[in-house]
Amino acid sequence: MLRVRAADGHEWTIRRRLRLAPPRWRRFGGDLRATDAVWWLPDGSSDGLSDLLFWIVLVVFLAIAIVFLLPLIAFLSEAVLLGLAAAAVGGTWTVEATADDARDEPRSWNVRGWRGSRRLSRELAERLARDGQL
Repeated sequence: MLRVRAADGHEWTIRRRLRLAPPRWRRFGGDLRATDAVWWLPDGSSDGLSDLLFWIVLVVFLAIAIVFLLPLIAFLSEAVLLGLAAAAVGGTWTVEATADDARDEPRSWNVRGWRGSRRLSRELAERLARDGQL
């Protein structure tokens, strides 16, 4: 954020913001409750052998999940973070210039890349300080 005093004496604020598209959330119909997800847990009303078999299968499944799925989740989360970093560096940025006394309408420009947004914000600050106009 840059604060600039224009040649005509008015204060301006110049901000840079990364424009990311919001995620599309999926909606499920019906009335879902948290207890609906655990209908398959043994409740102790069956014989002990089926309960023991259930817990053995659950432990084996969790062991496989930890050995195979945990590294996969770590890899995918790293890929997502790298994607966000690439979007931040090369994505579309919005540079906004706002007069602090609200005498002029806020103005905005869309710029490609982090460096481009930095360059434009400096250029706008210099233009305001020199000419007083954008």
